[in-house]
Amino acid sequence: MKKSIPVVLIVLVALTATLLAGCGNSAPTPGTAWANSEVFTYTVKDADRDNAQIATMTVTTERLSAGTYRIGAIDRDFTVSSTQSQGGGLRVKTSAVAPDGTVLMESESLLNGFTALASYKKVANGDVNYETRAYYDGKNYHYQSGSAEWQSVKIKSGFLDNELLYMVLRCYSEIDSAYSATYNIPNPLNGVVEKIAVSVVGTEQSSYTVKYIDLEDKEVEAAKPVTVLSLSKSESPVGTSIGVWYTKSDFALPGVGGKTASYHIPVKIVENNLTYELVTVKIR
Repeated sequence: MKKSIPVVLIVLVALTATLLAGCGNSAPTPGTAWANSEVFTYTVKDADRDNAQIATMTVTTERLSAGTYRIGAIDRDFTVSSTQSQGGGLRVKTSAVAPDGTVLMESESLLNGFTALASYKKVANGDVNYETRAYYDGKNYHYQSGSAEWQSVKIKSGFLDNELLYMVLRCYSEIDSAYSATYNIPNPLNGVVEKIAVSVVGTEQSSYTVKYIDLEDKEVEAAKPVTVLSLSKSESPVGTSIGVWYTKSDFALPGVGGKTASYHIPVKIVENNLTYELVTVKIR
């Protein structure tokens, strides 16, 4: 089915005890892969419109210390209990804006360690308009679509929305060559759970040019090899998989003070007819 708006960040993802790791019988151990703050800017192009740019997408991340936080669309406090050595907390904000300034999509999520606390998303574009909210209380996944009543479903562990999935996948050094996992997915529109398979499908030794803003506010270009991950439904109907390109772990962008750094920069995402390509990233 064709997509005419940025919808690669719609589905919400639940990490479960059924994680299938591709490196032996034990699951890989994640490590924090983001600096104190990051701002990723992407172009969004539509192959069905002669690769015309239909939006600019901005993803902003902010590391959080232990404490209580909120996201604007949910009237509830959420606690980050994870220490920085355990991953700490993370706030991720995403927006997609059309060339005429129309906001097509906006979202906000909170992460505790490597599990999500809460997520909000609003999409408004032509005939596609919806708003979803979701959070995890340790036992149940609670979700709301629009102004409907809150509903809940039991899940074995926390959930991730896609922008958080892309962030958490960065934390596994195995994605450089051999990562493989399966995730269960509760959809915030209807609560239906599906399975998503994630795996490395190739590496590109040819250079991929990454543009970034260094700590002196200078724009720098670096040519780096990347690894390519595939995200796809593992049960029928499978549909078209999503491709995500990350820089490899030997490329790091240091944060302010040198105590944090950004690894596995997501430089490209392809979902059906839409391509999200990194324009620049600013690390602090």
